[in-house]
Parts: sequence; structure tokens; C-alpha cells
Amino acid sequence: MTRPVVGLVTALALLVVTALVYGSLPEPLTAEALLYGEATAPTMQRGAGAFLGPVLALGIWVVLWLFPRVDPWRDPRKGYGPTYWIVGNLAILVMTSVQLLMLGLALGWPVDATLLALVVPGLFFLAVGSYLPTVPVNSLLGVRTPWTLRDERVWQKTHTLAGWTFVLGGVILFAAAAVPELYRPMVALVGVFVAGGVPALYSFVVWRRMAE
Repeated sequence: MTRPVVGLVTALALLVVTALVYGSLPEPLTAEALLYGEATAPTMQRGAGAFLGPVLALGIWVVLWLFPRVDPWRDPRKGYGPTYWIVGNLAILVMTSVQLLMLGLALGWPVDATLLALVVPGLFFLAVGSYLPTVPVNSLLGVRTPWTLRDERVWQKTHTLAGWTFVLGGVILFAAAAVPELYRPMVALVGVFVAGGVPALYSFVVWRRMAE
């Protein structure tokens, strides 16, 4: 997971899988059929949109590969370390999982749509949370606020907390999958806020305390 080739191979494999099953995807419905309620649009259908997932996964990899080479804030003595690609490859794996689940729904596989919306992001939060405390200062990955980017001490304290909040946010997303459907969006939003919003606010608090 620490090597760039992991994300690249994953993204290319996703592109190949999508191309192989493309012919089995549902035909696009006409506007008239949708307008008059004769049918509902499938989760994924033939067309350029079917390749959005693989394109995004490859795009993430390209950005991850290029960024260290053009980042003006990068410290050449420290680099980004292995955590940079661990987190980046995890993001590509999540994109791959979402694409595969959407393909499965479109092809009629016994896939639970809740996995698509809640469980996969929850797994991502859990995985990233275990690595966030070791993410070095950079302007691409991590909790990037004006205060974390300004002071390395604020970055370190914020990401130590973020490791816990992302794990808790992942647990909350799992819980959202188990509550009645009416309450799932609200519980999911709480999970997302706990994961990312709490450490962002905390970074300001830490910065203010250090500035006093």
C-alpha cells in the first residue's frame, strides 16, 4: 500500500473491468420514458458516465504522483513518507469499491445499496483514521486548514485527534446503516462532521492557544 504502483494497477484494473461488462449494462432510457413514468433510470447505464469511476480513480493517482513534484511547500529533506501513498491508495480503493457496487446494482447482482452509501465510506474512515496521525505536513492530504498549514505543531496535534475522530466517524456511518431509513441521512451527516469537522475546528482552537 505504500507504493504508487498499487493505486495505478487498481485504477487500470477497474477500467478494464468496466470495459468488459459495459456491453451488459442497461440501454439508456429515452427522455419520454422517464418523463411519463414508464420506467426509472438504472443506477448505471451505457454511455460515457459508466467510465466516470475509472477516470476519477486514474485522476486521483495522477494528482498524487504529480503533486510532490510541484508542491512549493515540500521539504526535500523530509519528503512525504509512506503514509502519503497509503492514504492516497486507500482513496483509490474506495473509488474502485463504489464503481464495482454501482456496476453490480446495474447488472442485477444481489448488492445492498446501503453498502454503496454508508459502509464503504465507513471503512475508508476507519482505515484512514489509523494513518492520519503520521501524515506529514502537506497541502493535498489530511486536515488542511489555514492553521494546520501555518504551524507544524498545530498539524501534528490536529492529526492526532483526527485519527480518533475518523475512526469514530466510520463507526457512526456503520450505525447509520442499521437505523431506520428515515434517519440514515442525519446520522451519516453526524458521522462526516465528527470525522472531518471536529478536527478542523480543533485546529483553530489549538492555533489560538499557541498564539497566546
